[in-house]
Amino acid sequence: MQEQSRGVRIEPAHFMSSNEVSHRVRFGPYEADLRTHELWKHGTRLKLSGQPFQILEVLLSRPGELISRDELREKLWPQDTFVDFSHGLNAAVNKLRDALSDSADDPKYIETLPRRGYRFIGQIERAFAEGSLPAAIPSETAVQATAPESVQEVVTPLSVPIPVARSHRRPGALGVVSIVLGILVVVGAYTLISTPFVRRNAASGAPPRTESIVNVPDAVSDPALSPDGNQIAYFRKGQTPSTAGIFVKEIGSDTIVQLTHTPADCCPVWSPDGKSIAFSRAAGEASAIYIVPASGGEERKLVSTGPGSSARSLDWSPDGKSLVLSGISPEGEEGMFLISLDTLQWRKLTDPPAGAHDGYAAFSPDGQTLCFVRSQPTGFPDELYLMNLVNLVTHPLTSEHAHIIGPPAWSADGASVVYATTKQGSPSLWRVTVATGASALIIDAGGNVWHPTTSRRGFRLAFEQIRSASSIESLDASHPESGSRSVVTSTTGRNEGPQVSPDGRRIVFMSDRSGSMEIWVANADGSDPVQLTALGSAGTPRWSPDSKQIVFDSRQNSRGAIYTVSADGGEAHPLVRGDNENLVPSFSRDGRSIFFASDRGGEWNVWRIPVAGGNPVRVTTEGGFGPIEAADGYIYYSTTMYPNPEIWRIRGDGTEATRLAPRLVPRMWATWAVAPSGIYLVEDAPDGNAALEFYDIEHQSLRRVAALKKAPFWLAVSSDGSHVLMDHANEEESTIVMMRNFR
Repeated sequence: MQEQSRGVRIEPAHFMSSNEVSHRVRFGPYEADLRTHELWKHGTRLKLSGQPFQILEVLLSRPGELISRDELREKLWPQDTFVDFSHGLNAAVNKLRDALSDSADDPKYIETLPRRGYRFIGQIERAFAEGSLPAAIPSETAVQATAPESVQEVVTPLSVPIPVARSHRRPGALGVVSIVLGILVVVGAYTLISTPFVRRNAASGAPPRTESIVNVPDAVSDPALSPDGNQIAYFRKGQTPSTAGIFVKEIGSDTIVQLTHTPADCCPVWSPDGKSIAFSRAAGEASAIYIVPASGGEERKLVSTGPGSSARSLDWSPDGKSLVLSGISPEGEEGMFLISLDTLQWRKLTDPPAGAHDGYAAFSPDGQTLCFVRSQPTGFPDELYLMNLVNLVTHPLTSEHAHIIGPPAWSADGASVVYATTKQGSPSLWRVTVATGASALIIDAGGNVWHPTTSRRGFRLAFEQIRSASSIESLDASHPESGSRSVVTSTTGRNEGPQVSPDGRRIVFMSDRSGSMEIWVANADGSDPVQLTALGSAGTPRWSPDSKQIVFDSRQNSRGAIYTVSADGGEAHPLVRGDNENLVPSFSRDGRSIFFASDRGGEWNVWRIPVAGGNPVRVTTEGGFGPIEAADGYIYYSTTMYPNPEIWRIRGDGTEATRLAPRLVPRMWATWAVAPSGIYLVEDAPDGNAALEFYDIEHQSLRRVAALKKAPFWLAVSSDGSHVLMDHANEEESTIVMMRNFR
């Protein structure tokens, strides 16, 4: 199960030259750069390129006009290109419509004239550069930006609407004149009521640049940039006193200072003046907060927390007078607290709902607001909240079905917050605007990243990153003593979720080797891998009974959606989308239906929908996840997505729901698979390792197949039950990465 991103990227604001803006066209929330072939929505870059964007470019060049299919063929499919033109054009237009959230039945932007062509019917705007219009705009239209160090000027591109009629006829000379007059009227109005605005230095538009700044053999974590951005504090988990503890490194040099010498330390935070560092140290069942000079020296203990408190969340107020932490006070009260550095008194800040937990708080640059993470009673999802420190009023900032990894970090101007979330599957960095709650992926940060930290000066962002590769291995179930062999490998990236085709000739799996988690197919031995999807994120693929189709899940508008795609390649077709989560699909035995898990109705259950489309029908009523229909006609499923689920089965009509066996306790919902005569599953062994086991359904017996050195998350079995496939995590390398020119 993976979450989808459509290639969002946070770009630094910059002034457009007249050459730049002449290539930019806006319509609704979208902006198309016809020079760079980029499409944006509310400042978020969408993943659209190639022929779909070329079609958009042609349509935007002549709004309101019919663009015939023959004309598009001549422009996009030259005569010497031997392709199925009709299929290719339809697929490209469908992909364009999907990017624009448009519909052929009720179009907002692209109207279809059957068998003739297409017409752009939306209202477009064009951006004008300074010099094209008077150097002034109304104050309520100007967008202010925080200038670095000294006050510089910011130029906001001005957009002027160009009305486009929905007429089915090409506009004549009078229509063109009307459009031009409309532009002049708007320009004149801006000229009369405009006020001066500020310009920003063009050099500030430099693109972000990332680099590894801490590379050591041990795991590193908890990065914290100094206020001036010239140093980084971090925790190193070494095996000796000289390699474990809190360290400070001068960025751009090899100068490193070890501040502490114990693996029980964590979470360094800088004082506003950059002279001291506060950190937490575990001490038995409790923790203590210390302060140490950033240049090295004697530690000073501030306070102890109550029993059972880890106090892994710290931040220093901008005025230097207090620390915020989550944990348990010496009096035994649990929550998020403000500790005065003068009096060492504890002040409780929040009262979360029963079972919820508040933590990972970060002060805004002006010290007036806290951003913190609230975990729900079930442990999922996590959300960002804001607290006004004057009246202690809180309100949510994000609303996402995902975990948040580590603390958030404020931008230097206090206008946005950077945070790490699993809504794409693996942790990635996102930026949410405080005023609107709109969020966007920070593409340049890459994947498997979390714990962001920003500097108050210098436009720098740093974060943790895990770099690893995982492979897919095959185990001969009849001769497990021979050991497993690698089937799918790559030098970097993850290869997971394998499934063997029913005919035994191919495997399908998910891999991020291309930059995002997508669906791939390969021969049964792992040779000749081919990428099937390019949706930004896709996962949990399953074969159709005839080995010709694949069903999988992906993210659409922050919600899971179900797609199908041909195993030989082609356009992926959405089957289930909406405001609910729809995940982990699989084909029925006859290939006519798709089973999937959805949280519609308030809780996760198994649902069924015809492959041809229609209304989903609920199959289970008491919970269900990861459904698979077996040869015996039963649908097998996990009761939950959380660790150690029960395995149940039910008839397709929703009857005979029974627990398979109390002793079957797989590690995860994906760590078991249905074989012709039973269930393969991975369980935790008493010796702390993992074991592959087989449950014979007819005889109700459980036997160990093999001991595993590493427990997989994904498990699959061939249709004849002869081979078991599983993912294998290779060694991971942790590092700290810094991004320059982050704004």
